[in-house]
Amino acid sequence: MKTRAEIRFKALAILTGGDVGQDPSAEDADALDGYIDSEAAELNTDETTYIADVEALDEEIFIPFCMLVANAASDEFGGRYDAAKAQQLRNRIRVLVGPTPGYGPQIVSYF
Repeated sequence: MKTRAEIRFKALAILTGGDVGQDPSAEDADALDGYIDSEAAELNTDETTYIADVEALDEEIFIPFCMLVANAASDEFGGRYDAAKAQQLRNRIRVLVGPTPGYGPQIVSYF
């Protein structure tokens, strides 16, 4: 499980091109917290997935979620929001949390 602090740190690393040597400043952390909560609420609302608590984010969606947060915050951090990239990340999260197919290798039981 990943915490909010880890999400903030990774999103800031994505926004700055990986040049993060310490924890984000209080202003940056507050700004990113707003985007974290907003994106989590949006994913819950549009039924991409359900994130019960951003303090306990599942490992499998950590990177795409951080990229989604970074994309949402990009205007505030000197970048440009990309709606197509946001949709691509939502689709990636949908695939990662989707159910696995119900078929698999047949298991034979001998009498």
